[in-house]
Amino acid sequence: MERVWDPDKMEDAKADRPGLHREYIFDFKDGTRLIASKDQIEGKLFLHISGSYHDAKCGRALLDGKTMVERMLTHLFELTKVKQDAKGEAMATEGGIIHILFAWEDHTG
Repeated sequence: MERVWDPDKMEDAKADRPGLHREYIFDFKDGTRLIASKDQIEGKLFLHISGSYHDAKCGRALLDGKTMVERMLTHLFELTKVKQDAKGEAMATEGGIIHILFAWEDHTG
């Protein structure tokens, strides 16, 4: 990931953001979608993962938070060098999208 994103500049719905660029989007057969980006927040770099779930039968569906985080982490460990014991900070938006931030050095090993 070359580009560093500033979340403060993405608050406007029309703003450029990682989810608008295919190279940051990862879709899995189980319906999980991850969007991964390198974000700078308060001068520190983070690997930012957001996740959602799409059920082919009924459209986008929300999973409970624990199940969604478990799916996100399983796929994250498949895709990256994030250490399985790395500690991330998780939060959910009002719309139910889960976000997890990892210190960039935990991603790069």
